[in-house]
Amino acid sequence: MDKVSVIGLGSMGTALADAFLRENITVTVWNRTSSKCNRLIAQGASAASTVATAVAASDVLVVCVSNYAITDELLGSREVIAALNGKSIIQLSTGTPKEARVAEARA
Repeated sequence: MDKVSVIGLGSMGTALADAFLRENITVTVWNRTSSKCNRLIAQGASAASTVATAVAASDVLVVCVSNYAITDELLGSREVIAALNGKSIIQLSTGTPKEARVAEARA
């Protein structure tokens, strides 16, 4: 894995982005509160201005938002859906087994 985009920079997303940067992986980050990107940018990450830009930047996408409903909201636009083609999505949000199966079928 050469490039990864991390969507959601709470505790887990930030820790994962830190770990990827320490391994010299190219990291693109996005968060609704853009200031959460600042520390990672100082460490060498790139900040995406939109979710679609973050998705387009990498073949691997790590989603660390609170739940599947937020994931659906963030990944559901036409622009993002088009950018997801051929990407690997690592979904780390909280949800039920049913929500996971629905998301898998959609992907």
